[in-house]
Amino acid sequence: MIDCIIPAAGTSSRMNSWKLFLPLGGTPVIDHVLESAALVADHLIVVSGYRSQALEEHLRSSPQKQKLSVWENPIYHEGMFSSIQEGISHSSAPLLFIMLADLPLVTAQTYTMLLDRFLSTENPPEIIQPSFGGVPGHPVLLQGSVREVILSLPPTASMREVFAACSVDHFPCGLEEIIMDADTPEAYEAILSRYLIGS
Repeated sequence: MIDCIIPAAGTSSRMNSWKLFLPLGGTPVIDHVLESAALVADHLIVVSGYRSQALEEHLRSSPQKQKLSVWENPIYHEGMFSSIQEGISHSSAPLLFIMLADLPLVTAQTYTMLLDRFLSTENPPEIIQPSFGGVPGHPVLLQGSVREVILSLPPTASMREVFAACSVDHFPCGLEEIIMDADTPEAYEAILSRYLIGS
């Protein structure tokens, strides 16, 4: 059993538009993220916050709805870590991914690559995080034991504190899409350009 936690509660303040619903090939960014994750994970745990009702209504018609559960983070304004905690609290899988909701170019290949690395390691670390050009990316693969570490921290903490308390494999995967989020208008334009080239 593999879960995938997808924090999707933010206000998209740097984008000046709700980035989850930005179009990419006629499909919202969030739908691309769900589609790839569902090819590998058994259960997708989406955490809503900002405009939670609109997101939940959209996800009711998702092709992945059989694998989906949505939980609202009432304190999403505390930061993304609080949304990760909300999602983690509804997970009991021995392995789980954390995937950001604004990285639409990541494919199932990346999830599988991380799983293969975990399964082929004799004493696998608690966390495997891919990187590109020295920049850490997503998804991140965690063993279930990391759940207790995450839930023990305050909601204003960050994953840096979790990484400091766990064994971590920073895995250079050579895939730039793991760091191509839609945080800003410029970043979104770069995603559009890459998507059109790959289409």
